[in-house]
Amino acid sequence: MPRPGTRLAGVILAVLVLSSACGGQAPKALGPSPKATASPASQPWVQDLTFSGELNGNLRLIAPSGPGQQSECTGHNARGGSVWAATIYGSIGGPEVWALVMVVRGYRGAGSYDQKSASVQVHSQDNQRGWQSFYANPVAFAILRGEESGTVDATLSNLTTGKPSLKVTGKWSCKA
Repeated sequence: MPRPGTRLAGVILAVLVLSSACGGQAPKALGPSPKATASPASQPWVQDLTFSGELNGNLRLIAPSGPGQQSECTGHNARGGSVWAATIYGSIGGPEVWALVMVVRGYRGAGSYDQKSASVQVHSQDNQRGWQSFYANPVAFAILRGEESGTVDATLSNLTTGKPSLKVTGKWSCKA
């Protein structure tokens, strides 16, 4: 029997595949993945994010990099038609470290994206708890000029119950 963390990772992968399929469009072939930029330890990325619902608190600074925990962002390395992505690790109202994963499929540069092309996920470091935006969940995601900062306003569903139960709002950044 797979470990619970392995099961949740499988669920997360299935959700991403299914959420892509729910858009009613055939998946597009993508070129090579853009190179991600990792956060330098000496200059952490500053965030202004609020989490409410099943997880309450604020994320202000990313957590230091460690095994299985490195904040990174494709930023300006993403090309049009490819995938833009950022993973930000940090504490949200307590000592536990959480991952915030933001992905834009069919990236077309700085601008606004909704749930048709942007998805947001939050999960515990051990993958035991997680939330994901589905196609029916409202997502307003913006990438500002420079492609390393923006805003998010997303409703996420619990990956165990499938019910909308987490709201993520505020400003994100993947630059020092």
